[in-house]
Amino acid sequence: MGLDRRVIKSEEAIKEAFLLTLAEKQDINKVTISRVSQNANVNRATFYRHFKSISALRELVFSEYIGHIRMDKIPAVPAMDDEAGRRKFATEIEKIVTYVASHKRAYSYLVRSNDGRSLIYDYAHDCIDVRMQIDNLPGDDKRYISEMTYRIHGIIGIWQDWASGMLDITEQDLFRKLCQMPEIAFK
Repeated sequence: MGLDRRVIKSEEAIKEAFLLTLAEKQDINKVTISRVSQNANVNRATFYRHFKSISALRELVFSEYIGHIRMDKIPAVPAMDDEAGRRKFATEIEKIVTYVASHKRAYSYLVRSNDGRSLIYDYAHDCIDVRMQIDNLPGDDKRYISEMTYRIHGIIGIWQDWASGMLDITEQDLFRKLCQMPEIAFK
């Protein structure tokens, strides 16, 4: 049997209130259970029925949103030289842009917070490690590491700027800008 709709509604309200509170405070250390509960229009007991702490809530929210930005799906650097690699790259970028666009408000709150920026930075490095494992490359291939770091940080940086409102372009322009990443040669 599935979860009660009220339980789901309360949990979603708490997660949305967390993002709102994070946007207000800009610092995870200033986000309190009281403020999140107030913004969610629930009492503290309801908060604790769903989450053990602000930290547990943060981890869930972050993993839900950032987990959809599957940088490990971005094709490896050598594949960028061929048309099939470019099509695969564009397909994966389109998935990222579509998801970020449909959740732009949440991303805006995440990328504006100090904690969100550092979590995204850590995520980028995890993606690089995963990509290297997928490609079965040794950890000392400096050119590959440099290119993949450049590409992943570039993609994440562009969508961060777009989600936060610092880059005022359309969703289609964001897609085009991100698809240009393979054309930028690393020297």
